[in-house]
Amino acid sequence: MKTRYFIYCLTIVAVLFTKCKKEEEDYCAKWIGDWDFVTIVRDYYNTVVYDTIYYSGKIIRGNSKDELIFQYTPDDEILTEIFNNGGIFVPSCPCAGHSGWRCARGYFEGNDKVDLFYALEYKYNRSHRIIGTRKGKK
Repeated sequence: MKTRYFIYCLTIVAVLFTKCKKEEEDYCAKWIGDWDFVTIVRDYYNTVVYDTIYYSGKIIRGNSKDELIFQYTPDDEILTEIFNNGGIFVPSCPCAGHSGWRCARGYFEGNDKVDLFYALEYKYNRSHRIIGTRKGKK
């Protein structure tokens, strides 16, 4: 009887220890790495194209688990917050606090493509449409 009780208690303790600590999913890790970016520089209303920039850049980790930094031109990078569904938010957007005016939005398509619109500043009437493809993937 004591052996059965001991095995029963040992089983309960083992189950408790294996179920208590669960690792948080690092959903941003799949997008970290080398990317090929095409950046289309336009006016905010998409009527005039000023430039198209091709750049082999990177997506790197930010300061927290849900932050990624896009290095998408030689001179530009954006700190973003990523939602677990692949949606992208840019907290530093100059107009992020203004209701009704969305100056940054984007999303990842699977693990290999990203599409991001970012209005640099409303007063300069410039925006970047950033289209990225993970290097080595087509």
